[in-house]
Amino acid sequence: MTARNDFRHASGNTIDEMPDAVATCEELQRRHRDLPLVIVGYSFGSIVAARVAAQVGARHLVMIAPPLSTISVDTPRVPTTLIIAEHDQFSPPSSLADHPMTASSAVHILNGADHFLNGFVEATTTLTADAITTGLGE
Repeated sequence: MTARNDFRHASGNTIDEMPDAVATCEELQRRHRDLPLVIVGYSFGSIVAARVAAQVGARHLVMIAPPLSTISVDTPRVPTTLIIAEHDQFSPPSSLADHPMTASSAVHILNGADHFLNGFVEATTTLTADAITTGLGE
């Protein structure tokens, strides 16, 4: 089961977006108590996901093209996978080399991709599915 949030406030600071993300996760957990919760976020959505992951009891977090060099976020308290675009305009791998989150997360560089992942949807999907499977120990 998956769900997608379309943030209605889009303030850019995650504070307004977090209640919607939490509500979505809680509803998924209510409907599917027997399934582990994995949160996947892209760009700004990955920052929101990181801020709610522990709060909602996620088993794993996947952050795709997270803008970690422009928006601060504490290291999530759940196992995390970062999928970083090689040519990301906002947070290239070189800007994240010393970021605390890279030290505590599995990191995958999507070679040839930029932040918007044009032409790399299939590769991103494969990396995401692999991260979830590995993260859940399956």
